Amino acid sequence: MEGSLNGTAHVPGIFKGRSAVLVSVCSLSAAAFAWITLISFNAEMEQSLVHMRADVDALYAAREVPNGAMWSVGTGSGSAYHEWAAFYPESTLWPYAGAPSLRFTDHTSEAPDIQRDFEIGFYRYGPTWYSRHFITEFWLGSGDGGVLSVAGNEQGGGELQVRNPADSDSIMLRFTDANHPVIRTESGRALHFWAREGLVSETPHVFQDGIAFAHDGGYIGVVKSGWQQGAVRVTAPGVRAESLVFITPMSEPVGRWWVNDLEPGAGFTLNSTAPGETMQFQWMVIGSR
Repeated sequence: MEGSLNGTAHVPGIFKGRSAVLVSVCSLSAAAFAWITLISFNAEMEQSLVHMRADVDALYAAREVPNGAMWSVGTGSGSAYHEWAAFYPESTLWPYAGAPSLRFTDHTSEAPDIQRDFEIGFYRYGPTWYSRHFITEFWLGSGDGGVLSVAGNEQGGGELQVRNPADSDSIMLRFTDANHPVIRTESGRALHFWAREGLVSETPHVFQDGIAFAHDGGYIGVVKSGWQQGAVRVTAPGVRAESLVFITPMSEPVGRWWVNDLEPGAGFTLNSTAPGETMQFQWMVIGSR
C-alpha cells in the first residue's frame, strides 16, 4: 500500500507538469492570435485613414474657395461650389482693409456665365449694397403688397436718390423738412413727368396759391357742368400743341380721366371712363416750348 501509495503519489505531479505546458502553449497561441488580429486591425484602420485623407484632400482641392476670403461656406455636387457665402477683409467698392464685406455668389444652372453676386459692404461714403446682376429686387409684404420705407436716424427725415450713369446728377425725393416735401433734381435741371394719360390728382382742391393767371387769357378756368357721355369740351384759347394741361378735381370723380384732342388756340377735351361723369374741376394750361 505504501509502495502503491508512493507509486501513485507521483502521478499527479506528472500530469500537473503536462497541464502547465499545455496551458502555456494555449496561452501563447491566444496571445499570438490576438497580436496577429491586432496587427490586421491596425492595417485595416491605416488603410481606411489613407482613403479618408485622400477623399478629404480631393474635396478640399475641388471646392474652389473664393480667392482672398477669410472664410467661406458653399454648396456643390462634389466638384465645385455652386453657391457660396464668403467674408472678405475689404469691399468691392472700397478695396481697403478695414472695410469688410459679406458676399453671396450664385451660378444659375441655365445661365452659369451670368454674374449674380450680391454684397453687403462699405465704400468711401458709408455702407453699401452692391450687385453684379442687372436687377436687384425687394419682395415685400405677405401677398397683399408691401411698403418700402426710407427714414432718417435721430429725427432727420429721409431722402431717396436715383443717380444718373455718370454719377453727376440725381432725382431726389426729400422729406427732411416736415413742412417742405420736395421732388427735384440735384443739379436743378428740368424734371420731366410723363404718363400716357397725364398726371392725376386724387385729392379735391383748387389752385389757391402760386402763380396768378388771368382768367380771360385762356390759361386757367373752372368747369362745373357740361359733361356728356363721359366727355366735356373745354374752351382754352391759350392752349398749344405742346402745352401741359393740369386738371385738379373740385368734386369726387366717378371714373378715371385724361386729357386729349388739344386744338391750338381753341381748347381740349377731358374724357372719363365713366359715361355718367359729373366731376367739377379746375384746369390750367402751361404754355409751350
